[in-house]
Amino acid sequence: DSYRLAQKIMYMEDNESFNITIPAKSLNEVAKVLNNDEEIEISISDKKVLFSMENVLIQTRLIEGSYPETSRLIPQNFNYELVVDARDILSAIDRASFIKNEGVSIIKMDISASEIVITSRSSEVGSVETITPVSYVGDNLSISFKGQYVYEAIRALNAFQIKIQFG
Repeated sequence: DSYRLAQKIMYMEDNESFNITIPAKSLNEVAKVLNNDEEIEISISDKKVLFSMENVLIQTRLIEGSYPETSRLIPQNFNYELVVDARDILSAIDRASFIKNEGVSIIKMDISASEIVITSRSSEVGSVETITPVSYVGDNLSISFKGQYVYEAIRALNAFQIKIQFG
């Protein structure tokens, strides 16, 4: 959407090249019926895509136009690199995001090699969460962001450790 951009690169046996955009709702439906080890066959036409699984067929329209040129939108070089335990940062963001100001949860993250301090404030109360990074490269960094977006991105990765790079 206009706030978030995701990219996943998958290598295929064939050297086919194509650029399609599938509605997120359709992909969520496929994810709901897909078992972890189940193979899925994807058939693509100029306006539709068909997902074939063991006993399920899901067909959806494609969104017109090409997927955004991510090489222009996602930087290639980063000045900071944070590796952190996913559960630790998810818990800290979740607790800090509890405090909302005008319905929005903006959290601040102060990062150094020894600790990550996650804070949020409203007019009445505040929250401070501290976690230890696995590793951190770069000078001390202070950054603010919408907690919900980062939380959802980390959860979607479904990993034990994550690497976050900042430009």
